[in-house]
Amino acid sequence: MYPSKEDEFERIRSAYASELKAFISSRFREQETDDVLQDVWAAFARVHSVSDIEQPRAWLFQTARNRMVDSFRKQSRQLVFDSLEEQLVEWPDVESNFDQEELWHRFEQALETLPETQAEVFVRNELEGETLREIAQSMNEKLKTIISRKQYAKRRLRAELQDWYDEFFSG
Repeated sequence: MYPSKEDEFERIRSAYASELKAFISSRFREQETDDVLQDVWAAFARVHSVSDIEQPRAWLFQTARNRMVDSFRKQSRQLVFDSLEEQLVEWPDVESNFDQEELWHRFEQALETLPETQAEVFVRNELEGETLREIAQSMNEKLKTIISRKQYAKRRLRAELQDWYDEFFSG
């Protein structure tokens, strides 16, 4: 009798769980380790047939590396926004001329000029922190298509907001 998918999953999980957790925890705090580990096991559980994976250990560690990279990117993106906020507070002359409501109003107007798919990709990636790969999977699109949509959105937003940028920083 052949082992069931659940039996095979549990066999692999018990064989590699502690090693995989040690690998991830060497780079993350406990909560982040648990999140990445959960993502890896969830991805492994979604595999159609565990027996199709020739080297389960290698697959698990590569998936863990990918999830860790995604997490680092998400954290670094958040750090950039945090540091920008700190810089605005430190520059009173810029802050006194800076109308945050006006910026968001113009930004929303510029977003409305984008095709819906470009706007969705831009908002989900830049404002909500989803990775482009996650967006591609959820939209059932190729990653390159999602990357192109974001690039087009950035170009269009830059062009739409250029006049406001020039006016703000020249006046």
